[in-house]
Amino acid sequence: MWDGVYPPAICQAVIDHFDETWYYDAEIQTPHGETLVDPATRQAQHLFVEPGHWVGALVSHFAHQANLLWRYDITGLGTLSIIRYGEGGQFTCHVDVLAYDQVEY
Repeated sequence: MWDGVYPPAICQAVIDHFDETWYYDAEIQTPHGETLVDPATRQAQHLFVEPGHWVGALVSHFAHQANLLWRYDITGLGTLSIIRYGEGGQFTCHVDVLAYDQVEY
């Protein structure tokens, strides 16, 4: 929706900040709640970014804009996820869901 909103230098700063040591093989969760690396289903590198990290401020800006422009009520962002796909990387068709033990009622 907002192509080009971040200058290339900002994008490069994010890429440069998270070097190889930050990433780990991305996992999937089975229907039984187990997590595992399955290259046939998902081939990528992954990392989590805590909300207080400077990269979180980049995302917070757009949450604030969504509140102003579309009257959303985004009041907090959780941990951010950055996924890096190398050549041949992929994530097959899937559904994003929370594990039942993570859902608050």
